[in-house]
This record gives sequence, structure tokens and C-alpha cells, in this order.
Amino acid sequence: MSSGLSLHIDSTYFCKLMRVFRMCMVLFVVLSGSILIDQPAQASERSRDASRKKNAAIKLRSRLLLQKHRRERPEADGIIGIWIAKEDEARVQIYKRSTSNGERFYGKIIWLKKPLKDGKLQMDRNNPDPSKRGTLLVGMTILRDFIFRGKGKYEDGIIYDPQTGKDYDCMMELEERNKLKVRGFIGLRVLGRTEMFRRATN
Repeated sequence: MSSGLSLHIDSTYFCKLMRVFRMCMVLFVVLSGSILIDQPAQASERSRDASRKKNAAIKLRSRLLLQKHRRERPEADGIIGIWIAKEDEARVQIYKRSTSNGERFYGKIIWLKKPLKDGKLQMDRNNPDPSKRGTLLVGMTILRDFIFRGKGKYEDGIIYDPQTGKDYDCMMELEERNKLKVRGFIGLRVLGRTEMFRRATN
């Protein structure tokens, strides 16, 4: 009798233990699935957060560069206009042009005090290229490819001298709003000549 009761109690205890075990397994599976689902979600959120920070940094950098460009632009454009050269023998118009390498500054003759020579319009007669010797001086570009370097300085340019038919390295410096120093040189700046331009007011 006692043996049968013991067996009944053991089987009942075993059934309860199995139910508890199954419940634990179900809970484990649920929790495991939740963890597995949560981990990719957290990783995805971290990735999105990093992407947002990167985009914000790019936008900030672009905004700062744009602000810098806007500050420099009025200063760079200070050279634009008409300048009197060679003691009012010529007038040169300096202007800006966009190129594949960025903004560059150029200058062309727009007026000569003596546009005629021997009864004919002056031409680029001393040019080493015979095909260009028929080019009129008025309208000809004599300043090329200047880059604004800040503080009123324009460098890495070329100046053409119609009197010699030669190109020279050149730099320009805006000393005052209406005063421009133009220096042509060969290789070294000390080996050159400086000419002062003044802004035309009429």
C-alpha cells in the first residue's frame, strides 16, 4: 500500500517538474528571441545615429566653407574695375572669370591715349607668333590667370608686354582701394619692375 502511494506521489511530482521544465524552456525561447531581435535593432539604431552625426558634420563643414567664401569674395572682387596704367597712356579693365581650376582674374586694354601709329590702329607687332601680330592692342588681354591669395594679394599670374612681345611672371597687390601695385618679374620677384595703377573714377 505504501509502495503504491509512493509511486503515485513520485509520478505526480515528476509531472509537475516536467511542466515547470517546459515553462522554463518556453520562457528561455521567448527571452532568447527577444534578445536576438533587440540586438539587430540596437545595431541598426547605432548605425543610424552614426550616419546622422556624420551628415550633421558634413553640413556644418559645408556651411563654414560657404561662410568663409562669402567673407573672402567681396575682398577678392575689390580689384575688379577699370585701372589707369602708364601715366594715363592706357586703361585696363580687370575682371574675374570662372575656370576649371577655380576663379581667376584677368585684365585687358580697353583704351589707349594714342590708339594710332603711323595712321593705323596699333597692333601687337612685336608678338613672337606671326599669326598674332595683327591683333589690335585695344581689347587684348595682357593680365592672365591671377589667383587671389588674401590680404589684397593676387599671385601666380602672367603679364604680357606689347612693347617687347614677352610674357612675364606677375603679382598684384591692392595697397588701397584705388591703388594697385603691379610687379612683373623673371623667376625671382627681386628681378623685376613695379608699376602703379590707379583706379579710374570716370
